[in-house]
Amino acid sequence: MFKLFANIFDRDDANKSRLPESLIKDAIERAVDGTDPRVRAVPGYARTLKRSVIHAVEYVIQLVDSLPEPVPLTHAARQDHPVLGALFYSAARLDEIVGRDAELLKFCRTQRPVPAAVTALLVAEKTEKHGFGFGLLNDRLVKDVAQTTISFDQHRLLEPAASETETRRLLKRRAFDIVLSTALSQVTERKEERSALAERKRLLRCKLAILDRHGSFSNPAEAAEQAQLQARLDAIEQQLSALGPSGSVLPGTLATVAQVLGEAERHVWLEESLLCLDLRYILHAKPSPTAPQIAFREVHDSAARQSTVQMVTIPGELLPAGA
Repeated sequence: MFKLFANIFDRDDANKSRLPESLIKDAIERAVDGTDPRVRAVPGYARTLKRSVIHAVEYVIQLVDSLPEPVPLTHAARQDHPVLGALFYSAARLDEIVGRDAELLKFCRTQRPVPAAVTALLVAEKTEKHGFGFGLLNDRLVKDVAQTTISFDQHRLLEPAASETETRRLLKRRAFDIVLSTALSQVTERKEERSALAERKRLLRCKLAILDRHGSFSNPAEAAEQAQLQARLDAIEQQLSALGPSGSVLPGTLATVAQVLGEAERHVWLEESLLCLDLRYILHAKPSPTAPQIAFREVHDSAARQSTVQMVTIPGELLPAGA
């Protein structure tokens, strides 16, 4: 399967507008394997997925290719590159993160000889801390000014490789799988919803049956209770009807997968975030000589997760010592 993605995600500019049919077919099977293989029982499943799969593949290619070329992850670059300077508050912090990154260490241990440099996607989580401190108000230094401090932690190096081309290829595969995982989540939620509704329907029917068989001779409240139970049962029937008959589960799953892949840009995307930070990482509303504007790139997904990302090249001298 990796060979499949190597072929799909490593095309030259002349071929980017067209995917070979054989690779489209393999990508469709990857989408099915990654969600619910049982949909192969649905007639015409490949035809149903084809357009959506092509859209998703083309989208993740464009997404990853839009990332700027990697910057050197060195002590000198940390001082010169504003994004690296914000992501690493010190040279020691940079060395610590690179030296203990599990994915980078694993990659280096499998390479003989170890590459002269390794390319990867640096990912970090942004945190905002709100508080009060000294600040300028009408050109006067005052205390108890509301401030927001930005910090970055949980650094990770994703898809390390011996070349930028290889890292981008791996990132495209990762982005495609993120979209597939979204489809799988929606399919799972749909199944769980149907199961829960079916169980509630069964319980309500049991309660109604008990009232019908063993109701008292003179309790008028039972008629009202029966009406309430019947209303709840009718509402559940409507919800189940909206999900389709039980025999439509697999076609419904197929439709969900096709919809998610056909809307890949709604489930993973990149945004530029412009922040004005001073040397203490305090956020300012406007840029100034002491708080320049820095352009960060963030990857977002439809589960409301976001991470700051930067392509980097790690020179051999900074690679983990244990490699």
